[in-house]
Amino acid sequence: MRLKKLAVAALILLVPSLASVIHFTQKNQVGDKVVKIIDGDTFKLQNKQTIRLASLDAPELDKCLGQESKKALSKLILRKRVVLLEPYADEYGRVIALVISDGQIINEIMIRNGYAVNGYAINDYANISAKKALQDANDYARENNLGIFSQKCSQTIPPDPDCVIKGNRDQRNNRKLYSYPGCMSYSRTVVDTWKDDQWFCSEKEALKAGYTRSGDCQIDFKVSD
Repeated sequence: MRLKKLAVAALILLVPSLASVIHFTQKNQVGDKVVKIIDGDTFKLQNKQTIRLASLDAPELDKCLGQESKKALSKLILRKRVVLLEPYADEYGRVIALVISDGQIINEIMIRNGYAVNGYAINDYANISAKKALQDANDYARENNLGIFSQKCSQTIPPDPDCVIKGNRDQRNNRKLYSYPGCMSYSRTVVDTWKDDQWFCSEKEALKAGYTRSGDCQIDFKVSD
């Protein structure tokens, strides 16, 4: 039974209407060749157009799993022809799209394996046909602690016991807050090292980095003996 469940979980599930679109699209379009991978969510085509995978965000190259995410995308599409579904141009001149290769949604594969997170920041748009498939892929990676959802990149326990202050950056609200043991939400706060979160050894260090104390910290931080 366990093996059967694992086998089912490993399948990339497509809603019938989307699967039909992918089959028709690949049958009737040659697609463009990928010549360069920039990072885990962005690449260039032979025609020099920059493409960004829709409805996901991968780590920057200097963040946790940034290089691994880039390598994963390279393995999937570099020097291959891809077809773009539901493309649109963003304010930076990039084309945002679902990317199809070998009959698979590359966006979904990257998310399912924990190399990117679904529905994040600038390219999160709600009406793409693969919305449910991408959400399910994200749930699968999170539930199985894969990639960016592993303890390596999403941390609740400090790697260094002398540096226990959690610094979290809220990009949507442009806030940088820190918390420490004794703060009400400290135990639930996750330090996402694949993004801009980080650990600090002292309040002075956090303040110097531009962070402010979280409003739920009602007691002063005490350095343990």
